[in-house]
Amino acid sequence: GLAGIPAAEVERAWWPAKVTDSALPTYLVPIRQAFSRELLGVPRGLFSRPAELGLSREQVYYRRPRGPKPTAPARILWYMSGSGRGSPAAAAVIAASLLDEIIEAPPAELDSRYRHLGVWQLDQIEDASSDGMAQALRFINTETFPDPIPLRRLREVVGSPPQAPRRIAPDAFAPLNREGQGL
Repeated sequence: GLAGIPAAEVERAWWPAKVTDSALPTYLVPIRQAFSRELLGVPRGLFSRPAELGLSREQVYYRRPRGPKPTAPARILWYMSGSGRGSPAAAAVIAASLLDEIIEAPPAELDSRYRHLGVWQLDQIEDASSDGMAQALRFINTETFPDPIPLRRLREVVGSPPQAPRRIAPDAFAPLNREGQGL
């Protein structure tokens, strides 16, 4: 298979094609439904998401810079959590993206640089900061799954759902991506 960086370059150039036998790291990243609706367009809501996010191939997801540290380039499989207030859809893996860059900086700097690519306001980025720093995952080429992967299937393939970005085995990406694509 291809090494991680060449595989990322191939996927960037030939999107939506995926290199399924590469060493490209894959992370399962949790996202709440309120934010997945705005950032990724899933689940569909009464109100459409901001047009600039829906049309952009580049977006940003903010997080607390503690715990597991993802590396880039990598793939992201988005795990939309469920079963809470304001969560109309069931928990599922809903999309795949290419993680292009990870930036750790003060919240105001991240907000200034990436406001147009994310859904959080400055106060939300500040709430997620630790020791005056927050983290932005800049990702591209998101492809939402026509057949979201239910929680029970996710548990069969990779175990419990993530509370923070969690690296999964390279051979777990291909079957999950195939199922999400309805293949």
